[in-house]
Amino acid sequence: MSWSPPFTGLKSNAYASTMQGVAGAINSSKTLVYSACTIRTDCDETAAVGTAAVETGNGLGNSLIVLGQSITLAYGYPRHTGAGIARVTNIADISDGVSLF
Repeated sequence: MSWSPPFTGLKSNAYASTMQGVAGAINSSKTLVYSACTIRTDCDETAAVGTAAVETGNGLGNSLIVLGQSITLAYGYPRHTGAGIARVTNIADISDGVSLF
């Protein structure tokens, strides 16, 4: 029978805590952006991606400026792209060694 110290699971606990923190940042960010969209008169929270693009011709649909960066939206929420949720949370995927920003 082998004995292992009680702190051997710290790495997995730290990883799980980090992922919970990222999830919290994403949820908070998307709620704040949706709230900003519903308050503004020039943002249509019912528009899908591309609905407003027909009128504007820019292919982005709705977008908001948050901290100086344009955030593309779908139904008032940040899109799940580098120009959407990744930009509003300021979280970069550097798992491949290349930052999005």
